[in-house]
Amino acid sequence: MSPAVSAPGLGDVIPYWYLWWREHERGEDAGRKWRPCVVIAVASGETSPLLAVLPITHASPNEDRAAIEIPPRIKNHLGLDAQRSWVICDEQNEFHWPGFDLERTPSGASSFGAVPDAFLQKVRDLHHQVRRRGGLKSTPRD
Repeated sequence: MSPAVSAPGLGDVIPYWYLWWREHERGEDAGRKWRPCVVIAVASGETSPLLAVLPITHASPNEDRAAIEIPPRIKNHLGLDAQRSWVICDEQNEFHWPGFDLERTPSGASSFGAVPDAFLQKVRDLHHQVRRRGGLKSTPRD
């Protein structure tokens, strides 16, 4: 895929071959399927921006996971399916833009769009709580 030149912004939802922490721990180095991911952080890197993304999943999270369900109106706004979905906030992938695990949406775009600011703030708050407790699992993808 030819990624877009400019990096996405906070709250953008990008199609990405996310590598789950448990898979990374088993020695896997590639995501098994692409999924929508929320851009939670964008930092300046020496040569390119460093992004952190959170996965979106249909799988109902266990009680020990930090996750936020995505309201149907936001899923509709993004053009995602109508199934229940959650943003997982206790693990992330980090990579330098543009990275090699980007995908295109079913319509051929590089992004599904962005979540509303109020929802992004809820996601960021939970993500920061997890990080402060020392519970954030971060998988480097470069």
